[in-house]
Amino acid sequence: MEDDKRVFFAVKIDGKTVNVVIQLLIERAAKESVKNFHKLLTSNNGSSYRSTKLSRIVSPEFIIQGGAIDGFNGDLLVKNEVTPETTLLDQKGLVAIATEVENHEPSSEFFITLVDLSEFKALQCRFLVIGKIVNGLDQLIELTKDVAVDGNDRPVQD
Repeated sequence: MEDDKRVFFAVKIDGKTVNVVIQLLIERAAKESVKNFHKLLTSNNGSSYRSTKLSRIVSPEFIIQGGAIDGFNGDLLVKNEVTPETTLLDQKGLVAIATEVENHEPSSEFFITLVDLSEFKALQCRFLVIGKIVNGLDQLIELTKDVAVDGNDRPVQD
């Protein structure tokens, strides 16, 4: 993985599918975390993102959370890659993973920013940026904006 790579994944809601293209930021500071994410995106067996669900849609245009893999026990995040430069959420369409996980249990979840979150100081340094959506973001926002969510921003339907 010498150069930044593009990976593809599909998001399906209510029978509608959006194909999203992510530019993985492999040549940046978070190389090992990016490689771990890439493996989960492209794996055909064992732990992978295939058939995972969006677990939270916060506001129509704020952040999307997804990728929870049942029984995941790997290490997606490589802690020593977390720096102020690798955690800046300064544009929409960034793909990131949490730097702090509840109960210190392994997590496979990822987040997609739908707006520039740099003004939200409480979020800075809490997410490691590993990629950027380069195609399909507007369609993803459109697809998720009318999804009914409960009081915890979780979709009420799978």
